[in-house]
This record gives sequence, structure tokens and C-alpha cells, in this order.
Amino acid sequence: LKPGELPADVFLDLQTDNNKLSVWHLENENSEHFERLIAALAANQDYPSYIDYALIEAQMLKQIDIRYEQTPGDTADDEVNTWHYDLVELTAAKLFQLVNAIHASNSNRDDVRVAPRDVKKWLIKHSGNLDPDRIKIKKTKLRRQMGLSKIDDTS
Repeated sequence: LKPGELPADVFLDLQTDNNKLSVWHLENENSEHFERLIAALAANQDYPSYIDYALIEAQMLKQIDIRYEQTPGDTADDEVNTWHYDLVELTAAKLFQLVNAIHASNSNRDDVRVAPRDVKKWLIKHSGNLDPDRIKIKKTKLRRQMGLSKIDDTS
């Protein structure tokens, strides 16, 4: 691709459902809230892996006329779930504008991916905020480090 061009696959990362896109609101990405959000999202996985993310200012959403509504998130952390929003009434044109805005906001950044080692570290650090019954992590050693029991794979 030429410099500044977007790969077509970028649209696969923005999976809409019913013309809505699930997003999370953070006041500051360099905060405990960011770590806690990553931990909550990772707790929905069987095994910690890379977590990719993109940032965009809420003001940009207003500039491209994208509405958003606060909706409950679906993680093991009830407080993090209150940080969840849906971008609503999306059209193909608005999604294209959103992709361009995300690209412009993140093009000079190298840190739009959280490595599994950091995911594990934050899962352990923030495990006290997670409902143990809703954690899907299967890795026994990590579960033990999080203060959780081993998963019974026989059921």
C-alpha cells in the first residue's frame, strides 16, 4: 500500500451489528482505568492474547455526526461495564469517515496493541474487580495467580 492508504481489512476490525458499533469511553488512556478495561476484556477470553485498540476523541464523533448511547458492557467487571457505549445509526458513509478519523488519530502511534505479558499482568492486578463466576480464562497458572480456582474441564 502507498503511504496513508488504508488496507481494506480495517473494516473487519469494526464489526457492526444492527448498524451499531461497541466502544468504550476512557477519560485518559494512561491510567488505571485503561489497565482495568483491558483486564475486563481479557477476562472474556479463554487465554490471554494480544489486544488491539484504537483511540478517537468523542469530539471527532460529533464532527462526523455519529451518535452514541451508553449501554451496559459485557465483562466480568461491573464498573467497567458502565464505560461502554454503542455508536448508533451507522451508515456505510459514517463508518468510512470513522475509519479515516481513527486512522488519522492513531497513525503516528506504535502502542495500539497490548502484549499478552501486559494483559496477564493487568488481569492479576485487577482480578479483585472481576466477578470470578464470569471469568473465562482457562490457563490454570494464571487463574491461580488471580486467586481463582482451577476450571473443571469435565463438565
